[in-house]
Amino acid sequence: SFFGFFWLVELMSTHGGFPLPLSVVFLLLLSVYQAGQFAVTAWLFARGINRAWPPELVFPLSFAAAELVYPQLFPWYFGACLHNVPIAIQSADLAGPVFVSLLALIPNLVAASLITHGLGVARPRIQILAVSALIGVVALIYGSLRIRSCYAVEQTATPLKLGVVQTNVPMNITTTDDHL
Repeated sequence: SFFGFFWLVELMSTHGGFPLPLSVVFLLLLSVYQAGQFAVTAWLFARGINRAWPPELVFPLSFAAAELVYPQLFPWYFGACLHNVPIAIQSADLAGPVFVSLLALIPNLVAASLITHGLGVARPRIQILAVSALIGVVALIYGSLRIRSCYAVEQTATPLKLGVVQTNVPMNITTTDDHL
């Protein structure tokens, strides 16, 4: 989260009145705290593996559980990495953003399983991988159908005129008349 929220340093310095070094320390503390979500994922994963549960199932469930319950100051989801793939994020309307995160994990899960198998570390559990892949394919089909249905509604909708104002005033500019 350090690179995702780097803008907080300028925000805290400019508008919070904090010295720059202290603003950087605040961001570092926030980053360490938010990284705790991955520690929770690792802890849950290790507990499942110690019980001899299948890693192909334990990791995504651990990841989803941590993403669902770990409190974040600025909530974000791994599934947001798919924001440029509209077909993949449509299922969020059915199962929420954590499900989209799981969809983003599926190809990685399959790749990791095949790599560990190729290295002779573990034998892949084909049933779990097949179900995961099937869920991903169904989600993509749903996404395609959902986008088409939205376009169909858009084609029959009554046009609406809107006006949008974007000021784009940088954080370090005050709103006095000489800056507008």
